[in-house]
Amino acid sequence: MTKKTLVSVILPCLNEKKTIERCITWAKQGLRKLAQRYKSEIIVVDNGSTDRSRSLARRAGAKVVVEKRRGYGSAYKAGLAASHGTYIIIGDSDGTYDFRQIPRFIRELEKGADLVLGSRLTGTVSPGAMPFTHRYLGNPILTSLLNIFYARRLSDSQTGFRAFTKRVSKILNLQSNGMEFASEMIVKAIYHQLNISEVPIRYFRRSGNSKLLPLSDAWRHIKFLILYTPTYAFIIPGLVFLVIDPYIGIQLVMLGVFAKVYTNKQLNLPSGPLARFLISHLTVERLFIAGVILLLVPEFRLIGVQLIFTSFFYGLLKES
Repeated sequence: MTKKTLVSVILPCLNEKKTIERCITWAKQGLRKLAQRYKSEIIVVDNGSTDRSRSLARRAGAKVVVEKRRGYGSAYKAGLAASHGTYIIIGDSDGTYDFRQIPRFIRELEKGADLVLGSRLTGTVSPGAMPFTHRYLGNPILTSLLNIFYARRLSDSQTGFRAFTKRVSKILNLQSNGMEFASEMIVKAIYHQLNISEVPIRYFRRSGNSKLLPLSDAWRHIKFLILYTPTYAFIIPGLVFLVIDPYIGIQLVMLGVFAKVYTNKQLNLPSGPLARFLISHLTVERLFIAGVILLLVPEFRLIGVQLIFTSFFYGLLKES
C-alpha cells in the first residue's frame, strides 16, 4: 500500500468561539475529498483566548497548541513547529475563509507551486466581508508596493489563506511575530525564486470584531517591504542625490550597500543585479583610497572622511 502524504492545517485563534468549530468542520470536509491519497492533521494555535475557543477546538477534533507570545506571526511559527505535514495549509479561524476549498490549493502544490495564495479579489467577496478602505485602499496599496518593489503581478498579497510545503517553510525561515509575517513569506519566496501561484477563493464576512489595527498593521507591512528592498529605499535615491548633493548621495548609497550586505549575510537573502555589482566591486581598500583622494579636494573633504571610516565598517559587515 502506498504511504499517504500528510497535510497539516494550521489555524491561529484568539477568542473565536463563534467560528472555530465551523472552521475545523470546513477543513475536515475539504480534507475528506483528499482522503484517498492524503492523511491530515488540524492544528489550532491558541494565542491567549479567554473564551471557550480552546475547549471547542479540542471537541471539534483539532490538536490545540498554546502560544503565549502574542502576534499573528508568533502563532503561525508555533503551529509550524508543531506540524508534521509535507503540505501545509494556513488560514484565519474567524470564519472568513472557506476551508472546503483546500483541495484547490493542494492541486496547485501538486503541479509544482511552492507557495499558493488564495486571492479574494479574483474570487468572491461576500457583502460586508471586506470594508471599503481595506478592499479599495489598504490591500491594493500594499499589494501594488510589493508588485513594484519585487516585479510581481499578484492580486492579493494580504490574503491569509495560503499553502506551501514543509521544505519551503524551512527555506523561508520566517521570523516576524506580527502581521508582517504575511509579507515576509511572500518577499522571501520571491528572493529565493520560488514558484508563487494564486487561486480564486470565497471570502465571507467574519463573526465578531476584527483584531486588525489598520494603520499600525499597514505600517508594519510597509516598513517590512522597505527594509527588505534597500535598492529602492537607499541605493537608487542615493544615485539620484549624487547629482543634487553628493554628501547625501554617498550616505544613501552606502546605507543601501550596508543593508544589502546585512540581508545577504544575516538573512540569507540573494541580492539583485545592481546590489551584486556594487558589493562585488566595492572593497575596503577601494573605499579607503577614494576617501584619501577626496580628502585632498577641499570641497569633498567631508565625504572623504566619511568614506575612510565607512570602509572599515563595510569590511566588518562583509566579514560577519
